Parts: sequence; C-alpha cells; structure tokens
Amino acid sequence: MKTRPDVPLSVSSDGGYLAVLVAIAGLVSMRLLGDVTRFIRGDWPTFFLPMYAFLGERLRAFDIPGWNPSQFSGMPFIGDPSSGWMYLPAMLAYALLPAEPATAVFIAFHIVVSAVAAYVLARLLSLRPAGAFVAGAAFAFPWLAPAAAGAVLMQEVTTWLPIVLIGVELALRPASPLRHFGGLVLAGIAICQILAAWPGQAAYYALLVIGGWVLWRTVITPSAGWSPRDRATGLVGIGGGILLIGFALNAASLLVRLDANARSNAPGGTYTGISGWSDTKIGVPLHEVVQSLAGGFSVASWQYAGAAAIALALLAPFVATRWPHLLFWLIVPSVAIILVLPEQSPIERVAYAVLPRFELLHSHLPDRILLVVPLSAALLAGAAADALCRGLGDARWQRALSALAIIALAAGGIAVQRQGTISYGSLLAALAALSVALVAIIAPSVTRPVLVTVALAAIVLWDPVGRMLIVGWGPGIGPQRSLHAAVAGDVDAFLHQNGAAAFLAEATRTTPGRYAGYDPALLPDLEASGDLPPQAYRNHWLGPANWLLVLNWGTWFGLEDMQGYNPIHIRRYGEYIDALVGRRQEYHETNLFPEGLESPLLDPLNLRFLVVPADAPNRADLAPLVASMPTVYRDDRVMILENVNAFPRAWLVHEAEQVDANDALRLLATGASDPVRTALLETAPPSLTPVADSAAETVSYTRRDEDQIAVEVTANASGLLMLSEIWDPGWAATVDGEAVATYRANFIFLSLPVSEGKHSIVLRYTPPRLALGLGISIGAALLLSIIAAILYRRERWPRSAPGDGNPL
Repeated sequence: MKTRPDVPLSVSSDGGYLAVLVAIAGLVSMRLLGDVTRFIRGDWPTFFLPMYAFLGERLRAFDIPGWNPSQFSGMPFIGDPSSGWMYLPAMLAYALLPAEPATAVFIAFHIVVSAVAAYVLARLLSLRPAGAFVAGAAFAFPWLAPAAAGAVLMQEVTTWLPIVLIGVELALRPASPLRHFGGLVLAGIAICQILAAWPGQAAYYALLVIGGWVLWRTVITPSAGWSPRDRATGLVGIGGGILLIGFALNAASLLVRLDANARSNAPGGTYTGISGWSDTKIGVPLHEVVQSLAGGFSVASWQYAGAAAIALALLAPFVATRWPHLLFWLIVPSVAIILVLPEQSPIERVAYAVLPRFELLHSHLPDRILLVVPLSAALLAGAAADALCRGLGDARWQRALSALAIIALAAGGIAVQRQGTISYGSLLAALAALSVALVAIIAPSVTRPVLVTVALAAIVLWDPVGRMLIVGWGPGIGPQRSLHAAVAGDVDAFLHQNGAAAFLAEATRTTPGRYAGYDPALLPDLEASGDLPPQAYRNHWLGPANWLLVLNWGTWFGLEDMQGYNPIHIRRYGEYIDALVGRRQEYHETNLFPEGLESPLLDPLNLRFLVVPADAPNRADLAPLVASMPTVYRDDRVMILENVNAFPRAWLVHEAEQVDANDALRLLATGASDPVRTALLETAPPSLTPVADSAAETVSYTRRDEDQIAVEVTANASGLLMLSEIWDPGWAATVDGEAVATYRANFIFLSLPVSEGKHSIVLRYTPPRLALGLGISIGAALLLSIIAAILYRRERWPRSAPGDGNPL
C-alpha cells in the first residue's frame, strides 16, 4: 500500500486546521463559561475557587501566601499541594483578574491548550493534519470540556502531559543544539507544571507515561542508525534531563510541600488508617470502568473519554497497522485498566515491587490512573481517522477484517447499552463514528478525506459537548450541582453581598474570633456509619449548606473557620477535632458534631460564633442551642449565635508541665488540665513565675496580615504567652525585636516565653524550605536562560575559520 509522505508541521499545512480547532475551543469555552458559576461543580465551588482567589489576592499584594488562617483554624497555604502555588496558569489568571472571570479564563486556557497540544503531538507522531485534527478534538472536548467543570487537578495534569511528550519529540529530532535544548526545556517546564498541579497520584501516573515514552522513543523505536550507545545516552540524557529541569524549576513548590506533608494527615502519601472510607477503595470492576470511560457524561464520572473517540480507538489496531506508535498507545490504557481492577494482576505485583511508593499511592484510589486514558484514546482515534483518510488501498484482507471489527464493535456497544453500562446517546455517537469508518472502508473511491475528517470530528464534538450545549447536562451532575444551584441561584448575594459574612468580618475586626457553620441535620450519623463516616456538608449541594459557610468559604471572605474541607491538613489538628467529637471523621473534613459542643477542647479554639439555619428556633435539634447562646445576627437564611465562653486568641499562663503528646490530648479532653492556667508542653518548660493577681496582666492581639501577628503584652512575672494559633515550625517570634523560641503547647497550639514587663511581640510565618526552593528554582531558570542564550549566539553567529576575515 502506497501512502503520501508525511507533511511536516508548517503554517501552510497546519494553520487552517489549528485555526479551526482553536476557534471551536474558544466558542465552546465562551458558550459553556458565559456564567461560570452555572458550570463549575465538584471541588470548584468548595475548594479551588476560594483557594485560587486567595492566591491571586496575595500575589497582587506582592506577598507569597505562606499561611491560610481561614481553614482548620489555620494551616500552611503554599505547603498545600492543591493551593495553585507555582502553577503558572492559576497564579497569572487569579492575580490579574477577579475570581469569576479568572475561573472562566483558566478553564478556557486548558481546553484550548489541550486541543492544540494533542494536535501538535499527533503531527509529530507522523499523523497527517486530518488525523491530528480528530486527535485534538477527541482529547479536548469529550474528556476535558466536561471534566474542567469539576475535575480541576485532572485537567491540569492532563493538559501538560502531551506538552511533555512534544518536548521529548523535539529533543529527539536531528536539529541544532538550540532546538534540542529547547525541547528538553519545554518538557521540563511541563513537568514542573504537572508537579505544581498535583505532586501525588496524578503526577506519578503522568511521569510513568513520560518515562515509558522516553524508553519507547530512545530504546525501542529510536531514529534510524542509532547504536546501542546512542540509545543508552538518549534514554539517560533525555529522560534524566527533563526530570532534572522539571524538578529544579518546581523546587520552590516541591520542597515546601514535602516539608508540610510530613506533618499532615497523610505523610508521604500514606492514607492507610486515616479513613475507613479510603481503606475500602481496593479497585473498580470492569463494567464500572467501561461505564466511566465510555458510558456517557450523564452516567459517568470525570474519566469519560468519549464513546465516539473510544470506538475509533478500538478500531485503530485494525486500520492503523502502519502507525509506528500504535503499540505504545494501546499498552498505556490497557495497563491502566488492568491496574484499576480489584483483582491483583502480575503487572500490578511487578509495579508494586519495582516502582518506589507506587503501591502506597496507587492503592488509595486506583481509578485515578484512568486519567492517562483520554490522551491514549485521542491519539488512537486520530490514527484511525488518519488511516481512513489515507485509505486502506488494495489490502482487501485488511478492509474485510476492519469491516468485521466495526460490526463486532457495534454489536458490543449495543450489548453494553442494553445492560445499562453506557447511555443511549453515547451508543449513538459510537455507532455514528463506526458508520463513517465503514463507509470509508467499503467505498474508498467515493469518500473524500475532508468529508471523513469533518464527519468524525463533528461526531466527537457532539459527544458530549454538543449535547451539553444544546440539551444540557445529564441528570444528577449538571447545573443542579453547580455553585449557582448550591446557593439557590443567588450567587451574587452569596459571594459579594453576604450579610452573615459581613457581620462576622466586622465582629472579628478588632477582637479576633473563629466561627463554625453548624447544622446537625446535614451531619452523618456516626453511630450508624462506624468506621465509614461519609463526608458531611460538602455533599449537600442544595439547601442552606453553602450559606452556613462550612465549605472553605472563610477563605473567600477573609474569615477564620474552625472547620475545613481538604484531603491534606495538619495531622494533629485532625486528631484534636476527633478527640473533641469523640470519634474519627472522613479524612477530608473536620466538622463540629453535637458531641463536641460540650467538650473542654472546644473553647480553646477561640470559637466565638456559630452559624445556624434561620429556622433553628423551630427545630428540636437546634432550639436548645439557640436558647443557650445569644443571637447576634439574623437574616432570612441564617442566624449567628455567640459563644461567650470562647477563649481569647491570646492569654498568659504561669504554670507548665511536660507531658507526652497523647497524654496532653487526654488530659485536655477529660478536663483534667485547665488550659486557662496551665500549659502542657512536650519539651522541658521555660522558667515560669506564679503571680498572685493575673487580672492586672494584659494581652492585646492583632493580625497584621495572614502571615504576621502582633501582640502587646504586660506581664507581672515571667510566663508563657499562649495563642490559639496552630503550631507549625514556620512560625518565628521576636520579643522586643529579639528572637525567642516557640513551643507547641496543649497538643496543637503555639506559645512562647515572656519575661516580666511590657513587651511587643511579632510572629511571622515563613514556609520552611521556601528560601532554599526559591533559590533552586530561580537559579535553574537563570542557568537555563544562560545556556539558551549561549546556544542562540553560537547558532546565530557561529565561529568562523581562522583567516576568513569574519569576527570570531
């Protein structure tokens, strides 16, 4: 079979396809994101929107946000792997724009860049423009457009994955040293962004695909004429080079996060034992995998790769037999699916034995490895489209086999649809794509490549984006779970005219205090759930839940919440709240349960306000609480109750005991130790002097910004300044300008010694290892720039031979 030679990337051959692809991506983004609050769901409303807005706010103030006082009574911010720190699209969008348009731009950026990246990668892998166009559409639209609504970290990682592979391909091509180096740098920058987006499971899976691709291209399918030494050099040089560049550029993020993770509830990625719910996630049955990947966005989750794209991908082994990279992109999704299944396979046992910490991370939520499937499916679909546009020529056996494969795939699709595994709309999309393929195979003389391309691309675009735009989302996962629906449509009133938030901000402006949203009706029954407690407020999308401000919205409003939703938080704080409640919770959250209202552990948290539903006085589960606490605010949605017994944010004690950490928590939880008078330390206490009259002592607390606290103290004798701030090694204190040591007191709180007299105390938070990480990242960027400049100079002005009269 003769085929036309591949056309290299150029404006003339690719400009039109890319322009159409970008235009479609732009139009889809504009249509979907016209009102972004109707589109975003999942973790967007409850996690990323307030987090990224906070990041942008601090960056606009030319501050690196080290500490977030608004979740879990305070926790590291850039040490949080999902904070967006060092993820350049988030930093730029949210620093330059208000949060809502920034979110629309952020999502549109990933859709457009993914489409272009998949197209360029397909072209570099020898697909012609028509096939690359289908690959770009299959990657950006069936998978990324709907996933962008909720699977934030997934879209971030998968957007950069093809860019890494583009860099590898450019580095492999015979070209000038500058272009070779440019490919390495491009791949390294993309790896840096993958690590910045999610330095956990997703990054690990992406790095496995990247490592496999480097091995495939340097050892298994290298350029013609490569010797064994060339292959080894290419494997080590390209693989090691892009990893070194990526990790060095990301050091400002990675070092800080590794340090914070060591003190988190999942140190080193160890999730075992922190949640009965997570301990039960041992795999996904095959029919559920099929449903996720091909079931249709009305029944599938974030993994949906598009039924039409998958149908073409399954056809690729029959029609694209001459595509040199067919085997690799068949292996990647096959291995991913095998690793998802509950039954442990030989591949899984080998992976656990060979790959460092892979078992620890992968066994947490195995289905996340399916994020590598959409790119594989898109490239295979593009290869199938490319082969159909080229024509199968005179190979009648291949045409007959391909036709039989289409019939078999169609029959299989009908069978799984009748079982309810895939939706009827997805089945129609798959059958439409297979029908176009069958016509192209049976009647190649009357089929035009442009018609095949347009038809296949249109079908891929229709499923599911076209249906989303025209007929809306599927039941249970669409706008009814968006931020717009969660606050009963009144988004502007919630985000920008929130009376309850305004009251809390004013009430805590001069006298600091934390709040907690509280509604027992939305909390799980811990007795019934036992070791498998479900998440609480986060999953209550409709009703008053968001108005209760329990879903990280303190970060948006600049308020300090006792509770929080974050899979990674300070481990000791979670243990403290579990002791307060009397049992462990689902590991993403710390919530105040009814049992905790009477706990001696509650008031030291400086919990001054409870936000409850407006109908609380008429409810049997809340009326006693309303009667016991004064109501300080009320509107048609919520009431705010004041806890007059809450501890101040800072106070002095003149007694201290050294006890074991677990003993300290037990003594405090049982009331055997009084935190008003005594500090429980885990190291030898400083010299303290008792006082006869502590009433004459004064403590005045102010927070200058998120990372800095100022306290004015008048002490009658040497004592310990106790702060209802969560201890972390990043806190450094000065008393009258002189550095002093800090102590972890009462299991989680920050304290420091003060002598008799009047003192000015300043505490500043600097993330540990930030300076080192920034130095490495900035140094790596400068070094890469210098090398690029040298290579550019040598290429632009090469050294001439002696005596030729040209300058050296």
